[in-house]
Amino acid sequence: MTDFYTNGRGVPKFLRQKLPQINTPFYLWRTALSVLVFVCFQFVCLAQESRDNGALKASDSIKPLEIGDEIPEELWEAPLQVVNHPEGKEVVTLDEYRGKLIILDFWATWCIPCLNSFPKLEKLQDDFKEDIVIISLTEERRSLVHDFLKNSNKSMQTVVEDRYIKEYFPHRSIPHFIWIKDGRVLAAVGIESVNENNIERVLLGEDVEFVHRKQINFDRSKPLMVAGNGGDEINMLYQSVITGRIPEDISGEFSPNPTQFIYYNQTIDHLFFSALQRKGIKNLTFFNNRKYTLFEVDDSLKNRISPLRVLKTKDDLAMREWAERNTFCYNLVFPKESNLSRLDGRMFQDLNQFFSNYLNFECVYETRKVKALALIKTDSFEDISSEGRSSSIKWGAKHQSLSIVNSPIQMLVNRLSGKTYDLISKKSNLDQLPIVDETGIEGNVDLFLEGDFSDFDSIRSVLRSKGLDLVEKETLVKMIVYKYAN
Repeated sequence: MTDFYTNGRGVPKFLRQKLPQINTPFYLWRTALSVLVFVCFQFVCLAQESRDNGALKASDSIKPLEIGDEIPEELWEAPLQVVNHPEGKEVVTLDEYRGKLIILDFWATWCIPCLNSFPKLEKLQDDFKEDIVIISLTEERRSLVHDFLKNSNKSMQTVVEDRYIKEYFPHRSIPHFIWIKDGRVLAAVGIESVNENNIERVLLGEDVEFVHRKQINFDRSKPLMVAGNGGDEINMLYQSVITGRIPEDISGEFSPNPTQFIYYNQTIDHLFFSALQRKGIKNLTFFNNRKYTLFEVDDSLKNRISPLRVLKTKDDLAMREWAERNTFCYNLVFPKESNLSRLDGRMFQDLNQFFSNYLNFECVYETRKVKALALIKTDSFEDISSEGRSSSIKWGAKHQSLSIVNSPIQMLVNRLSGKTYDLISKKSNLDQLPIVDETGIEGNVDLFLEGDFSDFDSIRSVLRSKGLDLVEKETLVKMIVYKYAN
C-alpha cells in the first residue's frame, strides 16, 4: 500500500512542493479532500436519536480522549453527515484520512474568531494538501449551516449536526483544535498553535512543545472565585466582583436571576457599554456603540480600553497577549429581595470606581457637540403617524426593505445606525458617524421603506421618497466619553 506520508521515497511531500503550482479553487478543494465541520460549544444539548441518513448520537459510554491516547476504531469508522461535498457525498468518515496529519477544527457560524481563522486554515490546507487534512465540526443544524455557506459564498464541505466526536474531545471555547498523528491524539490547542512551523515539524517527526488547553472548572450560574469557580482568589482585583481574565478562551454574559449577573473575559469598552444599557440607555447597540464613543485620553490608554487597533493586526499571538492584559470579569450578586431600581446604576458605578484608581480614567455619558448625521423632515414630508396596529420592526428579504409599524421614529435611527453595518461601504458616513433624530416627530409611526440599502447615497434616496433625509452637521449628541479621572 502506498505510504501517504512519504510516497515510498522517505521525504515528506510538503518538502517537495515548494515550486509554484497553478490550481483552480475547485481543484484545490477536490485534491485537498478537506472536510470542514462545525461544533457549537455554548449550549449543553441532549443527544439526538440516530437518523436514517447516518447521524450519530452521543453515548454515556464514550470516554473523553487525552493527549497520547489512541483513536478508537469506532471513531475512525463513524459516519459523519456532510453538506457542500464536492462529489455530492452525504456521509464521510475519519478513516478516509487515516494516513494524514488530521487537525480537527471545532467552530460555529456565530463565532467571529472562528470565521477570522478561515483564510489561515485554508492556506495551510493548500500548502500541505497531500500531507494534512483540516476537518471542521459543528452541532448546528444542516439547514442552518447550508444556508450560511450559501449566503457567504463558501464552497467548503462541512460536517453538521455532530454530537458524537465532541464527546471524545470535550471543550468550552472555540475555535478549538485537536491534532491527530499516527492514530493518536497529539495536541489540543488554540489557533495560535496552528501554523506552518508546527505542521512542518510534526510531519518531520520532531517533538513540538504545544501549549495544550486546560479545561477550567467554570459554572456560569455561580459567583466567580467561589470554591475555585473559574480560578482562585489570586486573580481577585476588586470586590463586587471585578477580576482579571479567566485563564480560558471563553467570554460572554449570564444572568441567572434579576439580582445576579456576570460578565466574563470582556473588553473594558464592552463592560461600560453593558453598564449603560443596564442604566436604561436603549439607543446604544452592540453594533453601533463605537460611533457614539469619544476618547479624551492618550493612544496608549485608548488601546487598553478598546481592542480595535490590535484586531486590525490580525495577529493571533498579539491578540492573545492583549486579551490577557486587558479583558476583565465583573460579577454582581444581590439578595433576591433587593429593590431592583437600586441596581440600575451599580455596575457603572463599580466600573468607574475601579478603573479610576486602576488606570486613571472614568467613563461618562453626556452631551457633546460632534459631527453627526441628523435625520430630518424635508418639504415633501407627509404625516406617518401610526394607525395603531401591532408594533413590529423588521427587515425584508435581503435587506431590500424596512418595515416599522406603531413604533417611535427612534427605531429608524437605531436600524440605520446598527443593522446596516454589514451591508454598507466601510467608507460610508453611515458607518462612521453617530445618527440623531431631529425630525421633531412625537408618538409612534408607521413607515415602510423599500429600495437599495447598500450604501449611504442609496439610503438617502430611500429616505427622501418618504420626505426624510440624513444630513451631515455639527450637533449635540449624547456620547460615551472616556476621559482622565479627576
